[in-house]
Amino acid sequence: MKKELLVNVRQQIINGRWKKWHQKQESIQSLRLFFLPFMPYLLPLLKILVFANCGKFFGQTAGD
Repeated sequence: MKKELLVNVRQQIINGRWKKWHQKQESIQSLRLFFLPFMPYLLPLLKILVFANCGKFFGQTAGD
């Protein structure tokens, strides 16, 4: 009985949020399509930024 209730509540939540989620997915999809041509350039840049920050952080802790 409890499990059925949970399933029902979950189904209602899923039905309610599906529209919102779908709209969000569409906007994400359009964003992804917009950024797709730049991805090969953005990914290495992002990695460099992350590694630079990590190196800076670890350098500071080692320096202290």
